[in-house]
Amino acid sequence: MSNNSSHHILFCVLCTSLFLFFAIASSCDDSKEFLTPFTPSITSVAHRGYKKHGAVENTAEAYRFAKDAGFQYGETDIQWTKDNIPVCCHDNYFIDKGTSDTVTIGQYTLDELRHFNYHGTTISTLEEVMDTCKKYGLGLYLDRFSSFEGDRRQIIYGLIDNFGKENVCYLFGWYQRSGIQQVLEYDPNAQIGILYFKTIDPALVEFANSISTPTNKVLLDLEHGTNPIDTLKKYQPLLNGNISLGFFTINNKRTFMKYLPYATSITSDQISEKMM
Repeated sequence: MSNNSSHHILFCVLCTSLFLFFAIASSCDDSKEFLTPFTPSITSVAHRGYKKHGAVENTAEAYRFAKDAGFQYGETDIQWTKDNIPVCCHDNYFIDKGTSDTVTIGQYTLDELRHFNYHGTTISTLEEVMDTCKKYGLGLYLDRFSSFEGDRRQIIYGLIDNFGKENVCYLFGWYQRSGIQQVLEYDPNAQIGILYFKTIDPALVEFANSISTPTNKVLLDLEHGTNPIDTLKKYQPLLNGNISLGFFTINNKRTFMKYLPYATSITSDQISEKMM
């Protein structure tokens, strides 16, 4: 056998050995369990906007900063003024920063609310938030959508028509089948989020599958602390193909990385996927 042939065989043996070594090492690495994700990528959702640089949560400014920080969506809470205008605030009241008085939103018109000190600024309407998000290319998760009925739901739909249906995720708490059906009549392609469940279980899986259609998307938005990875592995295979998992509200980078491979969306006050 020539020297060249011997060298060629030796080279092949070495390459094969190296390949086997790295394959075995990879299979022994515990972190590799996350290399088979439930979904291929995630949406980073800014919880009430991105509250940096002095921005106040649920204000148009906070959503502008969210886009700058690498979020693709913002989550917002909606309340209603006395003259039936949707504004963005987590609770139906806020504390006037100047007087320390409690301001109940539904007792005042929008013009009247503008005179109060909303955490150092003025309260934002949903239309103002949507205009800002549309300008900067940020989608919105609309919380508590099940609470909007009649004229109020039509007002929201009118704003969404201008904002873009494809840029919205409708968040429902608990088993709000009738409200979800109304949304799907408005937009058969709607992304429906279901949240407030402590843990995923057979009843939630059954409900999610029952509202899943060939055209819509369903997101189970779960609390991360009460849904360990083993539980997700158990129930995820039972979900229809267009149902995915989201987690809220994760502000710890290690926890973010732990759930990242299993999520379609992760909601955070501080962290976007861009920051990881």
